[in-house]
Amino acid sequence: MRRDPPSLVDRRSHRLARRLNAPTVPAEFDDEVDATQEVAASAQRLQGPELSKQLNRLHFSPALEQAFQVEHLPRRRKHVLWCTGVGALTLLVGLQSDARLLPDLAHVLHWLRPLLVLALMASAIWARFTPRLTPRRLESLITLQVATVATFVLWTATSSQALTAVTHSVSLFMVLIYSGVVVFQRFAHAALVCLTCMVAYPLLMQGHTAEESLILGENIKLVWIVGSLSLLANYAFERHERHVFWLRQQSLHQRLQLENLKQRLKRQSSLDALTGLHNRRHFDETLRQWSQQEHRPLSLLMIDVDHFKAYNDRHGHLQGDQCLRTISGLLADHARRLQGVAARVGGEEFAVLLPHCQPEEALFMGQALCTAVRGEAMVHAAEGAGPFVTISLGVGTLKAGDLFAGNELYAQADAALYQAKSRGRNQCIQASEQLVMLTTTGNLQTSRGVAAPASASASTDAARQSAPPGSARQEEQEMALIEEALAQPEHQLSLPEALYQQQETARRKNRQKQLIVMGTLGLAAYTLMTLRASTLIPDIRETFEQVRQGSIVALLVAIGTLLLPMPTRGREWLFAFYASALGVGTIYVFSFSQANTVFSYVVAAALIPAFSAIGARQPPTVAWLPAVATVAAMVVWMQGRNPVQQIIVQDSITLVIESSILTLFGCYTLALRQRQTFLLRRKDELQNSALRRMSAELQRMALTDALTGINNRRQFVLDLDAAWAQARDTRTPLALMIIDIDCFKPYNDHLGHAQGDLCLRQVAQAMARQAREMHGLPARLGGEEFGIILNGDAASQALSCARQLCQAIEALGLPHPRSSVGPVLTLSVGVTVIEPHRTRLDHTELLALADEALYEAKTQGRNRAVQIKAPMHGAPAAAPPLPTWTGQAGQPGRSAPAPGQGLKPPR
Repeated sequence: MRRDPPSLVDRRSHRLARRLNAPTVPAEFDDEVDATQEVAASAQRLQGPELSKQLNRLHFSPALEQAFQVEHLPRRRKHVLWCTGVGALTLLVGLQSDARLLPDLAHVLHWLRPLLVLALMASAIWARFTPRLTPRRLESLITLQVATVATFVLWTATSSQALTAVTHSVSLFMVLIYSGVVVFQRFAHAALVCLTCMVAYPLLMQGHTAEESLILGENIKLVWIVGSLSLLANYAFERHERHVFWLRQQSLHQRLQLENLKQRLKRQSSLDALTGLHNRRHFDETLRQWSQQEHRPLSLLMIDVDHFKAYNDRHGHLQGDQCLRTISGLLADHARRLQGVAARVGGEEFAVLLPHCQPEEALFMGQALCTAVRGEAMVHAAEGAGPFVTISLGVGTLKAGDLFAGNELYAQADAALYQAKSRGRNQCIQASEQLVMLTTTGNLQTSRGVAAPASASASTDAARQSAPPGSARQEEQEMALIEEALAQPEHQLSLPEALYQQQETARRKNRQKQLIVMGTLGLAAYTLMTLRASTLIPDIRETFEQVRQGSIVALLVAIGTLLLPMPTRGREWLFAFYASALGVGTIYVFSFSQANTVFSYVVAAALIPAFSAIGARQPPTVAWLPAVATVAAMVVWMQGRNPVQQIIVQDSITLVIESSILTLFGCYTLALRQRQTFLLRRKDELQNSALRRMSAELQRMALTDALTGINNRRQFVLDLDAAWAQARDTRTPLALMIIDIDCFKPYNDHLGHAQGDLCLRQVAQAMARQAREMHGLPARLGGEEFGIILNGDAASQALSCARQLCQAIEALGLPHPRSSVGPVLTLSVGVTVIEPHRTRLDHTELLALADEALYEAKTQGRNRAVQIKAPMHGAPAAAPPLPTWTGQAGQPGRSAPAPGQGLKPPR
C-alpha cells in the first residue's frame, strides 16, 4: 500500500504556537551546574577571615580540599618520580665511601644501599603510573620513602662504632631538606617526618668521647636549624599553593559567570525581544554565511502581515504585539521542521531561511503558513481588511550552480512578496525566471529604486565591530605566547622575553622587603649556629671570635645596602654575593684549624646555599653562585692532615655538594612553579578581560536595534523602569513619546523593504540627534514605531519637543510618493506626561496612554503631536483622561473636541 508523504502542515500548529509563545521573551535556561562550578562557587563564597583561617590551617572545606588534592595529583606524581630519582642518585654516591666511613658495616651496606635505591625507584614508578592512586596514598607513600631513608641514616650512625659514623650522621639534615623543600610533602606529613627526625636524632645518638659529644652537639644544632627552616619554607610554599588554587577557582567562578552571561547575551543579541524569533542581525549574518557555503539549494521566504497597520490602529499595539507573537510561533514551528531559521526583519515583516530546500518545498511551506495563520482566526476588524488576519509571502531560491549571492536572493524574495501583495494578498508567490534575471542583473533594484539590502551593510558593520582594538590585539598576541609557553614540557618551561619582563615586574613589587627579611633571618641563623662553635676549634678560638663579630657587623651593613635603590636583578646578585662571601670567608677561617671537629663542623656551610636558594627564593640563575663558591672554597682550603681527617673532610665536601644539588633542584622546581603559576594567572586575567570585552559587546548588541543602531525594545523597558524610579524618588515629571512614521506601509510596498530599511536608519539617526538635544532616551519599539523617554525639565516641555521632532523629520525631505499626508516623510507622535509620585498608574497604563495619544494624532490627519494628560491621585478610576490636542507640526494647538468627536472607538 502506498503511503502519502508526511505533510508539512500540522493542523495543531496554531495551538502549539499559543503554547510556545508567551507574552514575554522565551525563558532562558541556565546551564546545568556541574562539580567544577560547585567548587568554583564554594571558593567564591570563601572570603575574608574564614579564608585566612583555612589558609593558615592549610586545610579547606571538604569539597575544596578534595578539588585541591585532585587538581595537583598529576603534577605531584611526576614530581615525585623526578625527586626520587635525584634522591636515589644521592644515595648511590655514598656507596663508594661506605667502606671508609663505616668499615664495620661495609659487608651489609654493599647490598642494603642498592636494595634501598631499587625499592625507592620501584615505589616512585608505581606511584607515577598507577591510574587509581589517590592523593592520600601518594602522600603516605612519600612519607614512607622519607621515613625509610631517615631510618637507614640513623641505623648506620648508631650501629657503627667509628668516629666517622658520628660525623656522617649529620647527613640526616639532607633528609629534612628533601622532605620539606625538594619533594614538597604536604605540611602535615613533612612536619611528622621532620619533627620525628629532629627528636629522634639527639635521643638515639650518644657520644662516647668528649670529641664526639662536641660534634654531636653542633650536629644537633644543624639538624634543628635545617629542620625548622625546611618546615617554614614548606609551610609558606603550601600556603602559597593553596592561595593560588583559591585565586584560580575564584577566577574560574568569574569566568563561568561571564561565560553564562556571554551565552545569555549572545542569545539576546540574536533574538527579537518581542517575538522570541531571531532578529535582523542574526538573519543577515546567517544569510551571508549560508549563501557562501554549500547550503544549496537555499530558499528564502519573505513574509508580511496583511493590513497590519490598520490592525494596530484598530485593536491597539498591545493586541498587535500578541498577534505578532502568535504568527512568530507558527513560523518558528514550521521552520524547525526543515532545520531552517525564522527571523523578524521588520515591524510586521518576517523571513524564513531554509537550507537544502527545493523551490517546490519552499512554495508548499509558504502555502502551509498561509493556511496556518488563517487557522488562528485572529479577528481583523479594521475597515478594508478581511475577517481574519492573513499573511503574504514571497519565495526565492538559490539553486546549485547559481552565481548570485544572498543580496540577490533577498531582493528576489522581496520582489515576489511585492507581487503577492499586488495580486490581492493572502497568498504565496514564487519568484519567476524573469524576476530572477532582473534580480541578478540589477534591473529590478534600479527600476524600483531599491538600495542595497541591509545584509551587506550589516555584515560590514559586524566585521568592523569584530575587529579588535589595539589593546585586544596585544592581549591576543600575549595569549598566544602563553599558550606556546605552557605547551612546553614542564621541566623545560621557559618564558619569552616579553613575559619574562612581566614576571620580573610582578616580582619586583615585594622583592626588596623579602630579601631584607630573609637576610635578617639568615643573620639570626648564622649567629645561632656559631654561638659556641669556638669550642670546636680551640687552636684558633680568638681569631674565630673576632671574625664572627666582624661578620655579624658586615652582615648588618650588607642588609642595610639592600635598602638602596637599584634594579631588582642587581639586588638579587648583591644578596648572592654577600652569601657567597660569608661562606668563603667562614671556610677560609676554618682552614687554619688542625682539630678533627672542624672538618665535621664545616658541613654547616651547606646552610648558606640552602638559605639563598630556598629561604630567600632566589632564581636559579643567581642561586648557583653561593653553592659553587662554598663548594669551591671547601675543595681548595679544607685539607685533612691525617687519614681520619681526610675521610671526614671528603665526607663533609660530599654532603655539601649533595645538599647544594638538592637545594638547587628545589630552587629550580620552585622557579618552574612560579613561572607556571604566573602564566596560569595571567592567562586567567586575559581570558576574563576577553570575556568582559565580549560580554560588553554582546550586551551592547542585545540592547541595540540591529537595523537602526539605536536602543531596542528591551533597552527601552529597562530605561523606562529606571526613569520611572528616578522620577518617583525626585518627585519630577516623566514624559513618554510613542512615534510612528506616517504611511510607512505604502512606502515599503512601493519602494521595497531594502529602501524601507534605509529610510528607517535615516529617521532613527535624526531622531537620536533630536533626543540628545532633549536629553531623552530614544528606542525602536517595532517596525516603524519608536519611543522617547524624557525626564525632569524636558518632560515638562514634552509637547514642544514632540513638535520639534515632527519638524526635524519633515525637514529631511525624504520623498514619499504614496503618502496621504504630503510629498515627504512625516511623523505622528503621541505624548503623555505623568508624575509617578502622584498617580496610581503603572508602566503598562503609561504606554497605553501614549498609544491612545498616537492614535488621536493619526485620526486628526497625521504629521502632528497629541498629548493626553495622565490622571492624578483622587481622579475617578473610570473617568477617561482629558485630552489636550495640538495642531499640525509647527501650528498652534486646537482646543479639545467635543465629547465623541474624533475619539477612538472602543477596542
